[in-house]
Amino acid sequence: MNNFKSLSYLLQICILLVASGCAGTMRAGSISPDLNIDKTVNSAAATKVAFEPFRITSKDQTENIIGEAKVGLVNSKADIVSDEKVSSIVADAVRKGFQDAGFNIADPKEANFIVSGMIERFWVDEYATGLSLEYSKASVRYDLIIRNMQGATVWANTLDAYKTSDKSMDTTHNDIPTLSLALKESVEAIFKDQSFWKAISK
Repeated sequence: MNNFKSLSYLLQICILLVASGCAGTMRAGSISPDLNIDKTVNSAAATKVAFEPFRITSKDQTENIIGEAKVGLVNSKADIVSDEKVSSIVADAVRKGFQDAGFNIADPKEANFIVSGMIERFWVDEYATGLSLEYSKASVRYDLIIRNMQGATVWANTLDAYKTSDKSMDTTHNDIPTLSLALKESVEAIFKDQSFWKAISK
């Protein structure tokens, strides 16, 4: 009987150690989506754009916490923390999109257009109950504003993207790739929008 109690006690300690050891925070790696933008469809080689710093507008989104994982044997919650600020992650991806599309990134004094962004959501979390297969859910939402050198807005749009991963026994490894896919889709949508090309060609 004493042996049974001892084994039960040790098992409880092991479970707590695994859960507590994994919970708290998780560090996220680099988030830099591999964009697929065809610059030969709409040439923008003569157009110069400058970027203002993007900013977060939602009180629910912080600069470095980008999601929540569920880890350990009891699916303890853990904040997913990025070394890079959310505003920089999104701005860098959009800037790369403009470069891939053929635009020239320039100093504001030399640019034809100024690009700015307001980020509402950049987040990934997990559906994990312990009773079924798990999957990651990511959402990206931001407003993109393009102004001419006179300060007038020539194009503005809200970019929304939602992605879910395939189901697996433990989906935590899918969190960042799924968030990166959502960011990729949102950036590519800019350059598929004919109203965008019409606005910057005037």
